[in-house]
Amino acid sequence: MSNPLNEQIAELLVTIMKLEQQRDKDQESLEQIGAFPYTTLSEVVRGKLQPRIELLARLNSRIDSLRQKLISLELLMLDNSIKSLQSTTTQVLTSSTKLENFTRVLIYVTALVGIISIFNAGVVILPFNAVVGLGIIVASSVGIAYLGVRAVPKTRQILKQ
Repeated sequence: MSNPLNEQIAELLVTIMKLEQQRDKDQESLEQIGAFPYTTLSEVVRGKLQPRIELLARLNSRIDSLRQKLISLELLMLDNSIKSLQSTTTQVLTSSTKLENFTRVLIYVTALVGIISIFNAGVVILPFNAVVGLGIIVASSVGIAYLGVRAVPKTRQILKQ
């Protein structure tokens, strides 16, 4: 999809370049016939060259006016780009925050799986060494309870967002 602002700027640049070429050609023509400095010319010559010099002045004025319009359009385009960048930055920040929160949930779940695997190891060791197996089961149960008390409220809060 084309951007109308880009098209306006491109058209304006083409117009300015054409006017500048015309101005340069007219100025070169006047310089070749010795129209500058203007104040050193006789009244008769000045009278003949006056319309061409006024045309050159109007061309310069038109070029300056179009350049100002070009600057305004470029500033508008820059403003639009800044707004778009701000919107994108906000979206990235929101996504980054969600990613950070889900990473926390993943860490809690990973810790829980690790503690459950230790609990399972305690159950497997229980027939071979009851004291060690029971110690592992109790320690991992405390870990599961602690993680439940600490992680479950935070996980609920994160998932509600």
